[in-house]
Amino acid sequence: MNIIVDRIRKLNEYGQIRKTLAEARARARRCPIEINGMCEGAADAFLAALTCDEKSDFPSLVITPDDKSAARICEALLSFGIKADVYPTREPVLYNMISSHDTEHERLSVLMKILHGETDVVISACDASLSYTMPRELLHKDVRTLSVGGEYELEELLLFLVSLGYVRTDLVDGKGQFSVRGGILDIFSPKYDFPVRMEFFGDEIDQMGFFDILTQRKTEQIQSVDITPAREILIDENGRAAVIDVVSELLKKADGDAKITLSRELSYLTDGTNDVPFADKYIGLFYPYHECLLDYFGGDTVAFAVETTSISERLKAVEWHYSESVKQLVEEGLLSKKCGAFMKDKSALDAFLCGNNAVLMNNFVSSSGMKLAGLFSIRTRTPPSVGSNFETLLEDVRMSSLSGAETLILCKNEAEASSLGEMLSDSGIPTAYYKTYSSVEQIGEGRVAVTPLSFYGFELIGEKFVCFSVGDSGERRRSFYRRKRKDERTSKEKILSYADLEVGDYVVHTFHGIGKYLGIESVLGYDGVRTDHIKIQYAGSGILFVPCEKIDNVSKYIGAHSDDGGVKLSKLGGGEWERTKSRVKSEVKSMAKELIALYAERLRKPGFACLPDDDLQRQFEQTFEYEETEGQLQAAGEIKADMEKPVPMDRLLCGDVGFGKTEVALRAAFKAVENGKQVAILVPTTILAMQ
Repeated sequence: MNIIVDRIRKLNEYGQIRKTLAEARARARRCPIEINGMCEGAADAFLAALTCDEKSDFPSLVITPDDKSAARICEALLSFGIKADVYPTREPVLYNMISSHDTEHERLSVLMKILHGETDVVISACDASLSYTMPRELLHKDVRTLSVGGEYELEELLLFLVSLGYVRTDLVDGKGQFSVRGGILDIFSPKYDFPVRMEFFGDEIDQMGFFDILTQRKTEQIQSVDITPAREILIDENGRAAVIDVVSELLKKADGDAKITLSRELSYLTDGTNDVPFADKYIGLFYPYHECLLDYFGGDTVAFAVETTSISERLKAVEWHYSESVKQLVEEGLLSKKCGAFMKDKSALDAFLCGNNAVLMNNFVSSSGMKLAGLFSIRTRTPPSVGSNFETLLEDVRMSSLSGAETLILCKNEAEASSLGEMLSDSGIPTAYYKTYSSVEQIGEGRVAVTPLSFYGFELIGEKFVCFSVGDSGERRRSFYRRKRKDERTSKEKILSYADLEVGDYVVHTFHGIGKYLGIESVLGYDGVRTDHIKIQYAGSGILFVPCEKIDNVSKYIGAHSDDGGVKLSKLGGGEWERTKSRVKSEVKSMAKELIALYAERLRKPGFACLPDDDLQRQFEQTFEYEETEGQLQAAGEIKADMEKPVPMDRLLCGDVGFGKTEVALRAAFKAVENGKQVAILVPTTILAMQ
């Protein structure tokens, strides 16, 4: 039972929309239909209804302005039991630098699901849907199924894995890797969430099963596995030869840094390796024809474009960004003009929408410039944000109930829904609590239903249906990313992750001072072995290559002018940095003396000691929906321990955005209130305060 989707299906406009889609499908020349007046929650509900009711041989495709809106829609559809996947945006790597392939693996996994019919809906940002990828025919051809009992010559199989972009390692700990130990072959195909282990008896696979990368132990026996490509760009001899010709021509005219860069590229290509870091730069040459996500869908696909004006603006910005990048590379002599295409233009998206059963969904009236098969307007709006303010929610719910509307309140978890249901009933509002969303079959006029579900609220104006979503929608969105992302970064990976360090950022080397991070390069050592180095630019023409094993000497610069480019770079080989460090050490010593005196005075003064945690505190902490990280538990424990000491407390909690600082702070706030103290929470914006 899905009361939200069923409520959408009861709208007169919904029936007319489905009828118009059927008529458009019957015509040889199709035109999209447009629906206006759709707020976020209502648009998500319409997508859930239409993707279930309008089926074809292909999954439905939803085009959004950016990855954030794609993640929101995916979460909404997943909450209704619809198999949905996000096809993420991937920035092309245009320089010779080592980069993560995680996004490639996600994209390839989604493409495989499309080919095998293993997903109901694919959601993609507009630029991601148009960016070049592996052609459909080649991806289908390169997939190989290995089965228990099958005979495979091991050396031939290893060569096949290398040709698909897999990298051989001693121990498999990530997608796109394989390892061999005697008669055991481990492979981590991007299609699966776990790697597979194959045990050979001669050339025959005797056993096969998934295993855990942390424990390296088998978790499930299987009979067959699909080995899919591990890179979006696979290099064959024809593509390699074409790129070698272009790089050789550029090298004839190059000098200085451009000559060095192109020489390195040429050495990669002539060495015969399939792991070419700058392959994105020449994607137009590696494949004989260009395809994108849209080419994986047939002419009967049900397609949606959400907020078409924002999509157009986004594509203009992305096209400008790419044109500027190509212009710079051409001026530097690092790229030929005939190679400077990485995605299809907006006309390809327009043609796709006009050639399929397309629905344009907008909050406000837009001008798409397309011929429409139908134009519909549905009056919806987003209810006022109530956050955790019960009085505000009570007032809104009472008005909704008195008007005779059906009111649905969605909470983050069962504990919150149960508590809120009791509070509303005690306030005289006819309220029913449902432990699961699927058990809500009918609400009734003027009545209220409370249940746990992660979904955005909306109101159908004139239809007497209101759906409130209690809690911070931004926090829910961050929690979605948090659930998908496994925090398995080592200390070395943290500084190299795109979230922490990007090309152009300022960094500080312990012995050489402030420089600019230029990426990671694979450097050929005197012993003939290539190793990864961090490349840092200093004042003048100074360049420093730092081996990755010495990354502890490098940190991100967070001082003055770090955002506006006004940082003065240090000079390699001079004494200026040592003088700067000496001056700072002297100032730090002086500051340390002041802090020691301050903390000594603090410890001499009496403070209020909170009581240890009781059942009420523990019950409150159990209402948080997501499992706490080790960092959250440690921080909360240390803060509450400080609060229980009889001295004034002084503590600063720091952490990345979306990693749970608010949950830790609320635990401390609850403890203070329970011990009879007032709590003031200061935040930077009004919206955040309301949430």
